[in-house]
Order: sequence, then C-alpha cells, then structure tokens
Amino acid sequence: MDPPLPAQLPATAGAYVGRRRQMRELDALVSPDPAGRAHVVAVVGAPGVGKTALAKHWAHARREHFEDGQLFVDLRGHSPLPTLRAGDVLAQFLRALGAPPGRVPADEAEAAALYRTLLADRKTLIVLDNARDAEQVRPLIPGARGCAVVITSRSRMAGLVASDGARQLALDVLDPDEARQLLAVTVGESRVAAEEEAARRLVRVCGGLPLAIRIAGANLLARSAGIADYCDELVGDDMLSRLRVEGDRRSTVRAAFELSYRALPAAAQRMFRLLGVVPGPDLTADGAAALADLTSACAAGLLVGLTDAHLVRERSPGRFGLHDLLRSYARELVSRDEAHAARQRLFDWYLYHADAAARLLYPASTGASDPCAADAGPSAALVFSDQAQASDWLDSERENLAGAVLQASGAGFTTVAWRLAESLHGYLSQKMYTGDCLKVATASLFAATADGELRAQASAQLRRAECHRSLTNTAQALELFAGALDLARQAGWHDGQVLALRGIGTAHQENGDGRLARAYLAQARELARRGSGAAPQGADGDNSDSGMFC
Repeated sequence: MDPPLPAQLPATAGAYVGRRRQMRELDALVSPDPAGRAHVVAVVGAPGVGKTALAKHWAHARREHFEDGQLFVDLRGHSPLPTLRAGDVLAQFLRALGAPPGRVPADEAEAAALYRTLLADRKTLIVLDNARDAEQVRPLIPGARGCAVVITSRSRMAGLVASDGARQLALDVLDPDEARQLLAVTVGESRVAAEEEAARRLVRVCGGLPLAIRIAGANLLARSAGIADYCDELVGDDMLSRLRVEGDRRSTVRAAFELSYRALPAAAQRMFRLLGVVPGPDLTADGAAALADLTSACAAGLLVGLTDAHLVRERSPGRFGLHDLLRSYARELVSRDEAHAARQRLFDWYLYHADAAARLLYPASTGASDPCAADAGPSAALVFSDQAQASDWLDSERENLAGAVLQASGAGFTTVAWRLAESLHGYLSQKMYTGDCLKVATASLFAATADGELRAQASAQLRRAECHRSLTNTAQALELFAGALDLARQAGWHDGQVLALRGIGTAHQENGDGRLARAYLAQARELARRGSGAAPQGADGDNSDSGMFC
C-alpha cells in the first residue's frame, strides 16, 4: 500500500482580504510558461504584516497544481521556541514522503540528497514558514523544477536571491481600504458600516498592520465595545499593551516585535531604541550617526541591518524610518537617560546644519532678527558646498526640523528650540510653509518664555503675527504684532520694534484702515531712520503711545 500524499498545510485564519497583486506574483510558481515559472519565492516583511497568512492562503488556493502533495513547516526562525535545524526538518519531510524510518540518514548532507531524489519527478509544494536566514532553508530547497517553494521570513533573504535564483516578494502594511475590509470580516460589515469614520480611524491607529487589526477586532468582539470608544482607549503611550488578546500569549503585537528585537546584535538593538526618539518620520545615515554618536559608515551599516530585519523601512533612497507601532515599541525600550542624551546630540546636529544653511541662503533674515546673530555660528562652507546643497538639505529635513523644535520645546531643550526656530524662519516663510511656520513659532515662544529670553520671545511673536497675517487673520495678527512690539521694547531690540510697527501698519492697510496704517508705517520709518532703540512718537507728535497698540 502506497503511503498517503503529504497534505500538511495548516488551516487558514478564516476569510482573507486584499493582497491581489501579491497573489498574482506568487502565481509565478504555477505559471504555464516554463520560462516565466519561478522555483522559489521568499515572502518577506515586518513582524505582524501577514506573511504566513498570505503564504497559507495562496497555498490552499493553488493546491490543485501540486498533485504530489504539500509540505509545511514552521522553522521557528523568530520564535520563543528553539529554531529548527535543517537536518530535523529533512527527517520530518523524508518520513512524510514515504521514506522508512530506518532509511532516513543521520547526516544532513545525505538526508538532503535523498530528499532531492524523492522529489525529482514530483510536483510538490514546500512551504517553509518563519525562516531565520538563507542558510537554514538552502538544504530544504529541492532541485526538481516541478516543485515550488514558498518561504516566509522577517529577513530579506538577499542571499537566496543572489545565489539561488529566488524571487523576493516584499510585503507591506495594508492600504486603507484593505485594512477596513479586514476589520469588517473580523467584526462584521454592519458594525463597521455603522461606525465608518471610527473604523477608518482604528485601522489608521493600527498602522495598517494586519496582526494589530485582527487583535483589535477580536477585542471588539469580546467586549461588545463601540469602535469609537475602543479606538479612544488605544490612543496613548501604552497602546501596545492594549493591542493584545487576553489569555493568548501569541496574540500580542508587542510579542511579535520582541522576537525580532531580541535577535538583533547589541549595537543594532541600541540603534533601534534610539530611532524611537527621532522627531520626524525618517532620517539619513548622517542623522543616525549624530543620534547614536557613531560614524556615518557605522550608522549606515546598522540601518541596513535593521532594514534587512524589517524593523526599519527605507522610505526613500537613503532615508530610514519606523512604522508607527514599531516606533511606540522602540520608545518603550529606550531609557530616560539614553533618550535625553540622544536627543541632545540630534538637536545639536540639526541646529548646526540649519544655522549654516540659513547663513548661506537667508543672510538678511538671520542678520535682522536672529536673537543669536552675534553668536559664533558654523561656516556654511564647512557644512554645505553651495546653496543648492543647503536648500536640498532643508527640503529633505523640513519635517524633522519642525518636529525637532516642537519636541525640544516640550522636552526641556528650550534654548535649542528657539534658536533652531530662528534658523528655520527664513526658509519656512519664503517657501510658504505657513502651517509649519506657525507651529514652530508657537513652540519657540514657549521655549523662549521658559528661558526668560525677551528678545527671542519678541521674535517668536513676530513670526506668529506674520503667519496669521498671511492667513488673513488680521485681528489676531494685530494683537500678536502689538505683543511683539511690547516685548521688543522690553528687550531693547530696535530692529524688532521696527518690524512690529511695520507689521501693524501693513495689517491695518490690508484691513482698509489707511489712517492707522500710515501712522504706524511712519513710526516705523522714523525709528529705522533714527537707528536707536528709543520709543517712537505717537501719530500726533505726542511721545505717548497709550491706546495706540491695544
């Protein structure tokens, strides 16, 4: 009696949604065209992104193409359990293929040869799930072209692509529609449709990560909670603790991340932790070097390693960042002292470069209004080769720089916050990034107030006023210009008083009040002409300006 054909595919996780493009790419394994047929496909991606679910779903959907059976194994490459050795897996597969126990070689190379022999004329699907690296799976890849191999891994498996002709299929998070659909198949379409906006928000909070969405759906079912209420509970510093299924140690997002983190070398673990404090969405190897106090070459190597482990994403060439949930996990791991020191280094690096760019591109702005204009600053020639390079750097770092001002202001790095804000103003205002300009100026004002720096407060208030004027919020702009004028007078800042008076006059002009506009603009001209910090005369020649700036 012939042994039964192996049929080892485990059950799927119920209804499956999305991934149509990836299903088509896997279909290369069963292509009728021998020239276009793939032999090995490695499905790679971050923890929780759905690699195993895709592999199992495709394998079940295409099992009729493999008339000689299907082999499946969890290699435990990232698992609390010990990683399986190739020799142990070969023994399992050989027994499933009908080899008598007494004929299974103890030597791994002999076992691999027998495995290839038994599969030589068969059409068998081999699914190697949760592989650690290329070396673990190489002995498990048969030579027969009629067989197909699907590997899932958190590693990029670049070695298999380079040396074994494998195709790489990188899996990313779900798009918003697919994520919403996954939530619907978990909790029910009617429930999602009844709270459509909240459902969309929930899958955004989960970052499109399938594991997080399934866990959130399971908790919604268990608690019969409203989607909006549950979403509100999730948002916060302890979100990962809530993205777990009670009583199931495997159904937690944190556990999935932890397995990848623990597999990293110590230097890569440290870099991962520090990336959690980055104020923007991504950074370069040079920025990472400043963050971690390393050389750029060393930082680049660590970022590549983290990318290979799918804990970091290369969002665009040379720029690396974390998925939102991985960022939350990294922040949990970093200590307070470690985070403080890393922020200090990164903020100093941003300030040094932003100041050099401002001196090169916007000298009038930095010379006229920078409270630190007299301080020694970096020579732009030592930082940027020309204006184009400086401009490109500001463009690429804009989100990080704006985020750095906000983070520095809130985390106690107050001097860095308002100095960086001043360096950025010329760029943000001339490029018309009004929203960023307003946020940066507001954070700068809080920081300068905390430092007791009147001149920096006046400068920040001027920036806020200019933003509101450009947004046609004239009443708010007038109030802020008046406050800036008062602060500039207290600080004895002559140029700040001139700027505030001009701003008030221009705002009145735009508001259609020609008389007040002329009066304030005349005062600004007179004060600029006198070139001193003396208080300007009122419009009627009186030295008193009471009531004029209310």
